[in-house]
Amino acid sequence: MTTSRFNLQDLKRRFFWRISRVPTATLVVLGAVAFVSAIAAAWFAREGTVSGIFATIDIRQQNPPVWLQVPAASKMYLLVPTFVLVSAALAAIKISPQPQKWSRAVVVAIVLALTIRYVLWRSLATLNLSDPLNGIFSLGLFFLEMLMVLTTSIQLYLMLRVKDRRQEADRMAVAVAEGNFAPSVDIFIPTYNEPAFILRRTVIGCQALDYA
Repeated sequence: MTTSRFNLQDLKRRFFWRISRVPTATLVVLGAVAFVSAIAAAWFAREGTVSGIFATIDIRQQNPPVWLQVPAASKMYLLVPTFVLVSAALAAIKISPQPQKWSRAVVVAIVLALTIRYVLWRSLATLNLSDPLNGIFSLGLFFLEMLMVLTTSIQLYLMLRVKDRRQEADRMAVAVAEGNFAPSVDIFIPTYNEPAFILRRTVIGCQALDYA
């Protein structure tokens, strides 16, 4: 009995030790997958609370606010904000053919505004939650699309941090040509199971480089 108890404690200790070594991101993803799977299972099982929530959302999807409805011939005024924003973006590009900080900020802000408008329409007026099967496919496609939107938004944010270093590069190029400045260079040597003598000769060759 004592041996079995010690073995059980040892197994528990090893189990928790292995869990502690799992990256946090992996645990978060696994937890999210487990949570979504539980919700989907409850929906397919027609559990009252879950089914009621999705039924309420589906009713709201079928009756979105007027500002989220798809523009029709009789509602062309819904396109006015889009036309205004696109015109402003084209005007900024026309005024500043060479990207500047202000023009880049204007264009990025307009694109983000249109993106937010699209995300609101996509999330509040297009999902098909009439039954679990259609709902799973509709939500799956929606979240994949939102992932793409997120990556695009990150790229737009990075565009705001772009710096024009052409003048600095020209100045440094003159300094390099005159021998007053020698920039440092990083050399990466990718290896995969090569023999040591090959790696040694490669490192020696890199150390002997002279780009002057």
